[in-house]
Amino acid sequence: MWVPTSARSQAPVRTRDASVAVVRYDGGPTAAAMTLFDAVVVANERTSRAGYSLLSLFQDGRVSMQGGLEGARRSAPIPVMPGLSRYVRALRGEMLLDAATTIQTGFMPTVAVTGRARVRFEHDEQGGHAEAAVARAFDGRLWQTVLLGEASAWVRRGNLFASLRTTPMQLGVGDVLDDTEAQVEWVSGRSVMSASLGVRGGEALRGITGWGGFTVTWPAFFDAWLTASIGSYPADLVQNLPAGRYFGLAVRLPNGKIPRFRAPPPPPPPPPPRTPDLPVSLRLALVMGPALDSTGIREVKVWAPGAAVVELMADFVDWIPVPLIRQPGGEWQGYYRVPAGLHRLNLRLDSRDIDIPMNWPREKDEFLGQVALVLVR
Repeated sequence: MWVPTSARSQAPVRTRDASVAVVRYDGGPTAAAMTLFDAVVVANERTSRAGYSLLSLFQDGRVSMQGGLEGARRSAPIPVMPGLSRYVRALRGEMLLDAATTIQTGFMPTVAVTGRARVRFEHDEQGGHAEAAVARAFDGRLWQTVLLGEASAWVRRGNLFASLRTTPMQLGVGDVLDDTEAQVEWVSGRSVMSASLGVRGGEALRGITGWGGFTVTWPAFFDAWLTASIGSYPADLVQNLPAGRYFGLAVRLPNGKIPRFRAPPPPPPPPPPRTPDLPVSLRLALVMGPALDSTGIREVKVWAPGAAVVELMADFVDWIPVPLIRQPGGEWQGYYRVPAGLHRLNLRLDSRDIDIPMNWPREKDEFLGQVALVLVR
């Protein structure tokens, strides 16, 4: 598993696939199976943990289950000499421990535990690693110790990703062999296509063998993805699992859940109406908010920090002085039924002084002298 050097801690990433596949085993029968796959990965810059499970139901009623766990711990990046920074920016040491098991109807279970020591070569657009590993495995018949090495390199150029990996190993029975595999992945729009070719040399019973595959993944519906794949895979000599050829169709469930076939939810309601802010730079000011209901109730706010009592006088209250409620910081507040249109009003301060809000135009009035003209929409 490769984690970029700039990565930070992330939430768990879960993947769930449901697939149907047909497999023809080398030297054996052809089988069809429905498979459910579930995997979870948690990673940050220094550690990663992963687990997966796989359940297959064959057409003849047999059941196969696989599962695995992996944990890794990495060192801090070690800068390289400036002359090498074009190819490698940093080195890291890494220790990995993984375990895998397989249980199938009619067969003995298998298990393999592998410890790995790895040196990683990191760069933004290319990288690789070299490792040594030892595995202790039970293949359903006997226990064996397997010695492994691995070297890999990868490069990314735009939408193209390519990698090459070689894995020499010595089995417990003494066979020394090597697996070499190349893979190319290409992103086109929202679709992903990948192809791989591999060769194994040195296997005593089969000599030189090869394998390959092609996979295409594309978005389908409700954020689900479809995958079609065809190819072959080599025998697992550590767990004594046979080689085979396959064709499969899979659907990747969005967010790890089965999509619900229903109409999208309605849009959220609009935000509640908001009263404009008071112009507190003025000595005396008034603002009026939008209608809060069908009866025309509105919030009225007044800025009068030096007053002890503030009363509203207006045509919509029949010019009867109605008190406002004091708020912190020099504000006053009240709620009144105010229809849309042009209104005339005044403020009475401390029960004696009649004044006009300074943020509205004014006109002469035969009874009060002057009044403010307030346009309510």
